Amino acid sequence: MDKLGLGYAGLKNRKPELIYASASGYGPDGPYAQKAGQDLLAQALFGMMAITGQQTTGPRPAGVSVIDHHGAALFAMGILAAIIRRQRTGQGCRVDASLLQAALDLQAESLVGWLNAPRRPASVSAYRHVAGWYFPAPYGVYATRDGHIAVSLCPLSSLAQAIDAPQLASFSESEAWSRQDDIGELIAATLRTQTTSEWSERMEAARIWHARVQSYSDILADPQVKHMQALVTARGGGDSGTAVTLVNHPVLYDGESAEVRLPPQPLGAQSRDVLGEIGFAPAEIAALIRSGVVHADDG
Repeated sequence: MDKLGLGYAGLKNRKPELIYASASGYGPDGPYAQKAGQDLLAQALFGMMAITGQQTTGPRPAGVSVIDHHGAALFAMGILAAIIRRQRTGQGCRVDASLLQAALDLQAESLVGWLNAPRRPASVSAYRHVAGWYFPAPYGVYATRDGHIAVSLCPLSSLAQAIDAPQLASFSESEAWSRQDDIGELIAATLRTQTTSEWSERMEAARIWHARVQSYSDILADPQVKHMQALVTARGGGDSGTAVTLVNHPVLYDGESAEVRLPPQPLGAQSRDVLGEIGFAPAEIAALIRSGVVHADDG
């Protein structure tokens, strides 16, 4: 943008109240500024793979571009914060979001815990069953006879009674933080013997926080997902009008979910509208399209 004469410094002089937002891999300057910024690389560089993997299997990326997604949310939040400040003070600013800081922000609990631990552990890999290096047993995921179940924070004595594993009750509260693998293996051996539904019924009665591990097909049928209208189907734009199912806007407003005002569009479908909104005359827009500077697919 600087090479094109559209950098922040030049534009700020023309419009001091401008909010200029930039999203990058590692920040606007510094030793990594020119490196390729991409979600998988950020997961590798900034701890996500290390805490997600196990010592026996090695580092493991998350199954979704989680840093991209979180970075986009932080980007939007930063712009909104700048808008609020401008409304109060008239002052514009440059907003910078990066995958680097999005990755660290996602790990604020884990990373701050490690940074301030009296004795930092040599490894931050997850345990065999317990979900992370800084969680006590039984907090993690366990195989059942027909699937998997997640067991959250609970007293070992309560879980011992619920799953009929009296040996669990012999572990102290402090050992839940120091013998995660031993405790996890004992729980795992027991939970393999019955189905997820059978264990869920027992844990529900004992008020132990738990959940069966669901696949995408399970999510599609999930009653709460349906109730929240978290997935929405719309007709796509363009000639085909193909139905497309989307993840809905994730916030409710006065108890209502947002409606799809504009379904997915062909590339360039709104080029004329966008250019018109920022002040280009119809003749100027037509000239830009003819010369190939912009693309329009509006019929």
